Amino acid sequence: MSTNRVTATQVHESLAWLRDDLAHAGMLAADDRWEVQEGSATNGRAWRVYLPSKHTVNNCVMQQIGGAGGYLGDTARDALNCVQGARRVLRGVIDARDTAQRETLEHLAASGCVTASLTLSLMDDGFTYTDALAASSAFVVSQ
Repeated sequence: MSTNRVTATQVHESLAWLRDDLAHAGMLAADDRWEVQEGSATNGRAWRVYLPSKHTVNNCVMQQIGGAGGYLGDTARDALNCVQGARRVLRGVIDARDTAQRETLEHLAASGCVTASLTLSLMDDGFTYTDALAASSAFVVSQ
């Protein structure tokens, strides 16, 4: 019988992708790091995610992330399912936000707004919305 065992490595990889998504959404600063408590059914310890507090000496105090106390599940499979579910929801929110931003810029560009046209062009070249808007605004102001 074949089993599809979920490993700690898979959970950590999925958490890294979630972290990237949170940073892209502006919900986690680039210099924020988090700690993962790996679960252990043997020791009765759940999978959890913690954000080290910036207001303590040597980051000794850990804040639990999320309304459920950073709880991801009791097993690696539970944790992976939880993280993947959170990523699906977050990606949906990010995609809706990005679409709305782009549609707004396209409308403004069509009406002759130079900043919107430059922002769209920079986004097409790989800039994030925030960076593209800042660069195009600075360019227009300097002209």
